[in-house]
Amino acid sequence: MKTEHARNAARSWLPALAIIVGYATFRAANSSIYLSRFAQSPESFIFMTEPAFNITSALATVICAAAVAALCAMGRLKEFSMPVVPAVAILFCGIGATALESTNPLSADIILAFSVVAFAVGSIMLKMAWIELFAHEAPRQAIIQIACAGIASAVLQYGLSILGAFWTVVLTIVLLATSSALLIAVRNGMKKEEARILGHWHLHGNNTPWKNAVGEISDALLALCVLEAVIGLINSFMLAASMTFAGAAGIPSAAMAIAAALFCFAALISRHLPAASAMFRVAFPIVAAMVVFVPFASEGYTRLFSTVLLVGYDFVALLLLYQVAYASHKFNVSSYALMALFTGCTKLCLLAALVIGGIFGGRESAAGSSTVSFLVLACAVIYILAIAAVLLSRDCRKRTALKEAAREDEPVSADAASNTDNKVNGVHGAAGHDSPAVAGEADDAAVEPQPDASFAPATNEEESLETTCRLLAEKHGLTGRETEILRYLAQGRTNTRIAEDLFISPSTVRGHIRHIYTKLDVHDRQELIDLFH
Repeated sequence: MKTEHARNAARSWLPALAIIVGYATFRAANSSIYLSRFAQSPESFIFMTEPAFNITSALATVICAAAVAALCAMGRLKEFSMPVVPAVAILFCGIGATALESTNPLSADIILAFSVVAFAVGSIMLKMAWIELFAHEAPRQAIIQIACAGIASAVLQYGLSILGAFWTVVLTIVLLATSSALLIAVRNGMKKEEARILGHWHLHGNNTPWKNAVGEISDALLALCVLEAVIGLINSFMLAASMTFAGAAGIPSAAMAIAAALFCFAALISRHLPAASAMFRVAFPIVAAMVVFVPFASEGYTRLFSTVLLVGYDFVALLLLYQVAYASHKFNVSSYALMALFTGCTKLCLLAALVIGGIFGGRESAAGSSTVSFLVLACAVIYILAIAAVLLSRDCRKRTALKEAAREDEPVSADAASNTDNKVNGVHGAAGHDSPAVAGEADDAAVEPQPDASFAPATNEEESLETTCRLLAEKHGLTGRETEILRYLAQGRTNTRIAEDLFISPSTVRGHIRHIYTKLDVHDRQELIDLFH
């Protein structure tokens, strides 16, 4: 019996560990591939040094994302159909072309174009394959896996950055091979155990699941698009205007490590991922104030500014990555298409910013007035940030209004209140709301039914309990979350069990229970249970 229990436990945590290790190695290898082209360049300002490489890479990524979206719309990309081995082979070809650039008889422009296209195509294919695995996991498991993989990839990337060029290439290839082997193994296991019927987008017909899925990621997507545009504008302008700062090549690795650590803290310790809109409103005045002083500040200040900007970017990127997986899981839509939307929109903003910043900086460089023109650019950047903050604030208010309307208009049964609360807030519920730390706990019941889930066969006793909960909630004005906890209390659940099921802290549970006691005019749990009998 113990042996069988140990086997079942191993089956549950081994795939999760494989996903963490595999995705961490992929992120580290992918970052190493891109940084290998300019890691030794002393004139790097944020993370880009070659305008041609930057523009070509963004353009290739946008085209690849558009192709994936088109294939998904036509129903050509089925579940688990993203090629893995060809994607790895494409990346290997790009690595080889870059490594042998000095001895290759072809021109540098041809090699650059080939390597950039290979990096963009191979990278996006593998990233989509990984996101699909997260979309098949329960939301709580997915967020823990992304958090752990983020911190592990930062450590691996730092290890790669301190090695010589030869060993960096060798270990990057090893990491890619390891990542692809784990990806294939886990995906084959999911193919045997799970099957989803995905809703495809159609030109004519009901596209409600797609609208809901896009709405789920909209605030983080907007925030990341704006950050991409800001980084592209500032970086390309300073390159074109020859405003360079030495010693900034290690900033991307440091920023990734800090962002991964913050994401781990939010997911595993505080158990509450902040909303992208709330985070952006906090970061907006900081970034806006710092960008104005860049031309006049010391080298240390520019490093600090670059780090702050990239930490915010990397954190929002991790948050959006999770939301893509969660929205695909929740609304049963293709993670490939959502990832194509995410990648295409962000890189399109980056591409436009690179071109505009390069043109603007190049003109002012010839006139010899780069500092004045940078201040003009700073005003444009602040304006973009301000517009995004307004849009995100409106979106936040709209979500809050929908939440309140749903609580007031719909029947206040425990399951309905739980579903309404989770669908409106998701994992990124606004600060101050009592939403679960991880989105979709109510949805987890659909994946892993619990004995008390609404999907279980209803008995007369359960129906009576639900009716009593609803009547008490309506009579005494309980909120949706209080009604949900009342249902758990009526079933005899402990505070710890309620906190675990709802993925909230025990202190939050105790606070809700105090409010329930006050509204129902009871003094202990026994008096509360007596109301149901």
